[in-house]
Amino acid sequence: MKKRYLFIIFILVVKCFSSACQVYKSPVQNIEENRLRNAVRIHPVHELAYVRLAQYLEIQGRYNETFSVLRVGQQRITEAIALVRLEGALFQRLGLYNDAYKFYSEQITRHSKEALLYLDRAKLSWRMKKKQLALADALKVITLQPDLFEAHFLIGLIYSMETGPNVLDQSEKALDSFIRASEINDQNPDLWFRISALWERRNNTAKAKLAMLRAVELSPESKLYLRQLVFLQEKELGQAIHGKTLKIQEDLRQTLLHMLKLFPDSSWAEAHFGNWAWSQEKYATAEKHLRRALILKSNYPWASFRLGVVYLSQKKWESALLSFEEGLKNDAENEWAIQQVAHALEMLGKNEQAIERYEWLMKNSPANLLVINHLNRLYWNEFLFEKGENTLLRGLEKFPTATGLIEKLVNYYESHGLFEKAAKILSSFLQLEPNNSAALAKIGFYEKKLNRPVKAIAFFNKALTVSSDFEWALIQKIGLLLKTENSKYAEIELKNLLKQNPDSEWALIELSQLKLNKAQFGEAESLLNKGLLKYKDSLGLLQNLGRLYKIQYRWDEAEIVYQKLLKLRPHNSLLLTHLGFIQWKRNKITMARQNITQALYENPGSLWAWNLHLLLLPEEQLSRWFGERYEILLPVLKALVSQTPKKAWEKITSVRTDPFTRQVLKNIHFLLEGAPSEIIIEPKDMTSKKLPPWMHEHWGFFHEMRGNKEMAAKHFEVVSKILPENTWIHARLGWVYERLEKLEQSRKHYSKFLQKHQQAFDVRFRLANVETLLGNEAATIEMYEKIIAIRPEDDLVLNNLAWLYLTAQDRQLRNLERAMELALKSVNVLPTIDNLDTLAEAYFQSGDTKKAVEIIIKAARDVDYPSKRHPYLRKQLLRFRNGDIGSNPPALS
Repeated sequence: MKKRYLFIIFILVVKCFSSACQVYKSPVQNIEENRLRNAVRIHPVHELAYVRLAQYLEIQGRYNETFSVLRVGQQRITEAIALVRLEGALFQRLGLYNDAYKFYSEQITRHSKEALLYLDRAKLSWRMKKKQLALADALKVITLQPDLFEAHFLIGLIYSMETGPNVLDQSEKALDSFIRASEINDQNPDLWFRISALWERRNNTAKAKLAMLRAVELSPESKLYLRQLVFLQEKELGQAIHGKTLKIQEDLRQTLLHMLKLFPDSSWAEAHFGNWAWSQEKYATAEKHLRRALILKSNYPWASFRLGVVYLSQKKWESALLSFEEGLKNDAENEWAIQQVAHALEMLGKNEQAIERYEWLMKNSPANLLVINHLNRLYWNEFLFEKGENTLLRGLEKFPTATGLIEKLVNYYESHGLFEKAAKILSSFLQLEPNNSAALAKIGFYEKKLNRPVKAIAFFNKALTVSSDFEWALIQKIGLLLKTENSKYAEIELKNLLKQNPDSEWALIELSQLKLNKAQFGEAESLLNKGLLKYKDSLGLLQNLGRLYKIQYRWDEAEIVYQKLLKLRPHNSLLLTHLGFIQWKRNKITMARQNITQALYENPGSLWAWNLHLLLLPEEQLSRWFGERYEILLPVLKALVSQTPKKAWEKITSVRTDPFTRQVLKNIHFLLEGAPSEIIIEPKDMTSKKLPPWMHEHWGFFHEMRGNKEMAAKHFEVVSKILPENTWIHARLGWVYERLEKLEQSRKHYSKFLQKHQQAFDVRFRLANVETLLGNEAATIEMYEKIIAIRPEDDLVLNNLAWLYLTAQDRQLRNLERAMELALKSVNVLPTIDNLDTLAEAYFQSGDTKKAVEIIIKAARDVDYPSKRHPYLRKQLLRFRNGDIGSNPPALS
């Protein structure tokens, strides 16, 4: 009612205004109006006369008279639909939509078969945002007049706008309507523009481009259509398979050149031509046109960003950074551009600034795996390990099944021995993918590492249920069964493994070991021979074969096997002991003594080798070590070193000797059988007792095993007094005093031992460490150089000497060239965290800071080490970046 009231007022105002204007009508106007009015009087039923007079009056703004003329015409010509439509259009032009809708509805009641009236009301409803009413009228139109272009176009338009998260996509219906409209009239460029938009919405770039080409063909100078065509051609180029892009590239070039000709000052055309040139790796051309675009329009972020990409492609990081930052002045929160800025900063080594940008993206933009991975890498490259870890954890909250993030975290935890955390990550993953066999097996592995065998086997079983041919999981399971002494089930699984993989070296080793334990020697030998045909240098197979020959007293064959093993693993104390033992059995006493001596040079603490050494002593020395009744003890000792536990125990319990001697023998038995908790050391101090040296030496050894270093030293000193000419006890005393931090005494005893045993590797190495702790740098260097002359491939010695040459307090002892040589060699032998750190230090001191940083980052990323090393690595990294070559390395603790 309010709108109708305002309309009446408006009409009255118009009437007054029109009447007033009559005074000022020009003669020409009067003549034209009179002519039109005369036409109506002459032909009162001629529709066109009313149309022309109404149009004239509307142009003059005389709306009341316009309405009057139209209505008079309708009264005189009842089927004058054109006059009805003009009146409805006039209501709309005056903004009187409700009156217009009411008018159309009344007229449709009178003219129910008139398609154009439905069409006009449909357009009005569409304008009034009454989509369903508009659609109903438009559909009615095509039932009355199926070939009416405007109706099909309007239906397509309505369907195409029906979008939203909770709205069914009607793009297919829209396309059908637009295509039907094109069959009626294919000369409408806007129609093709809309068809193109719908094909693009349906991800059919090729059809979208074809429709857009038709629009451009009909309107070749339309900037809107040309820009859309370029956009589609660029999109098609990005989606094209490599090798099928030449025509698309050329079409895009031609379109852009056409635009540049039509619109020579178009920044848009210049920018997109520059982008095209970039895609062709024509960087100079790309830069020229993008710069021209920015001259034409300085506030053009897209052009700035594309220019930044041109620079990125050429690794011009500084220029790229400037371009992106310039664009961000006018598009400050463009997430893609901020990501490119972060990347450029990263490439420039400005990691802290890059981290700031990536952190902003993490907080303010949708989750992005690329950002997560870059931020994690930057934190870890900065040795900010906890922040890198937290970044991955934040990423997993957004992408819980992202295997890349999971693998990084799990590998990180595993390399630092954080098995509980690794298992927790994979357990969360399993809640989403419960049948992932790799994750199940890995959790089993971590449970095994955490000494939870029951849980571990359960996970391995689950993994094998999912993937029955998962060999790694099966091997892990069998290993646990063997460790927990479930040999029956282990054997079954080993046979299953060999069915899957008959040439599995590991399975052949473990199954032959089981057969040996069960005294099934024929089967064991068959398995070993089969394995050695394929793996002739397999340490595990050869060791089992050597053990078999020993059990069967096939000493000749056993000797050959262990000689081969020592060629594969020289300086191995246990293999040397085995060989010495076999040669003792073959009565090759001199050779046996040599190999047992060599075994003790490698490991002076070997109880088996030491007792063999005692048994191989000449008779006069035996009596000094064991006392006058040594012949009573020899059978027991021979049984002990022969690794025949049952026979040895019988001899221990039956030998006629005192309780102290029997307890020593029992303790030796327990230790050789791997039961150190069974040994008894009572009384603790036997130094006041008149016992033979071998008992004091062993009592000291038992105390050393229990960590009673002072008591061990007292018993070893007794031996040294009783046998002053025997140098072996000095090796034991040197080791005990070193652990007691009585370094001068340790040094004295080690030196005495080495006077007679210059080839003793372990003692020489220990003495070098003692000299280091005493600050005797020159002596340490001399000692290490002697060791390297004998053992040029020992990475620990190589690394220690290299570090000393780099960091000696006495700068005259420093030798950068030699340090670099040694460090390179140690890393080549074994790239541990220590060896890589030393090599990085060598490069740093030589002035190659970039290489030093590269190596320390590689060390932190690629090798295993405990997390307590993190603070040291961070300090070392910052020191390298600071570039002060004269500074000292940080303390390790």
